[in-house]
Amino acid sequence: MRTSNEFKFHIAAFHHAHEAYLVPDLLRQVYGDEPPVIAIFATNARYKREAYRGSEFAATILTEEGFDVAFKSDHPVLNSRYLAYEAAQGHHYGLNYTKALASITTIPAKATGLDHRLGYVRAGYDADLVVWDSFPLALGATPKQTYIDGIAQILSPHSVSKPAEAQEISKAGKWKEEAAEALLTRGDPDLRAKKTTKNIIFTNVADNFLPAFSAKKASAVGTVIVEGGKIVCAGDCERTAGIDFEIVDLNGGSVAPGLVVTGGTLGLNEITQEKSTSDGVSSAAGEGDQANLQVAYDLLSDDSEYLEGLLVHAVDGAAFGGKNQL
Repeated sequence: MRTSNEFKFHIAAFHHAHEAYLVPDLLRQVYGDEPPVIAIFATNARYKREAYRGSEFAATILTEEGFDVAFKSDHPVLNSRYLAYEAAQGHHYGLNYTKALASITTIPAKATGLDHRLGYVRAGYDADLVVWDSFPLALGATPKQTYIDGIAQILSPHSVSKPAEAQEISKAGKWKEEAAEALLTRGDPDLRAKKTTKNIIFTNVADNFLPAFSAKKASAVGTVIVEGGKIVCAGDCERTAGIDFEIVDLNGGSVAPGLVVTGGTLGLNEITQEKSTSDGVSSAAGEGDQANLQVAYDLLSDDSEYLEGLLVHAVDGAAFGGKNQL
């Protein structure tokens, strides 16, 4: 920005600007009357140290500060075919739908100097259009037809019937408190649990997939009761007298075991590109215990190329309180 003022040139956009939402006053000091567009991802951040203070609320915060936000792709991390999903996520995290749609149409067209022919449905503009089967920012929205230069591109379009509510314009998510906390803490919000309780009654439970209650048919469960942090009943349940319960309405949701993943690093690696935040590597050279024992020996030996360390069970290294878990 200092260079732009020294040589008097306009900056069209700052890219990968994960933390720009923290310095709006600094951004206003750029040369010229037009503030730069901030080109970011909706949620993809924290993968390196200089992006660790990124926030899902950045687009909303910047928009409220008077900046235009463009959601961008970054092959292969973020495929340009799914750019509309970036706008949908921005909308979920507080961006109103007009700004969310503009973030992948009119705003980037203007930033690249092509808004005289792109980014609007107007006479004389390039006739590149997409017809969606539902509100474009709705999860699962799918193109029914695409027109380039006015020519239909899908020869045999296939449509799936969507419910009427899929056509409705959804409301932006309400995250004002969380966005305010992100600003107040400079992108480092308090990640500790805001509230804990050991006695809960889940009502309006549609399905139960808990192994311990497998005798109960996985439908029309109704109620699930947790006492002292443990599930004691699923189905037609009566609360224990003398215990105060918190009531949680699942609105037809399901109760299932905790997520099980293979290859995930949640809780084991906080910043992907910073080895110091990882619990190390775990590897197996082949079938059988002997092969695994040999790998363990290799990992622990002084001359091993895998000096990052040995991790056999993820539960032994899992740590809570990371931003990705937030």
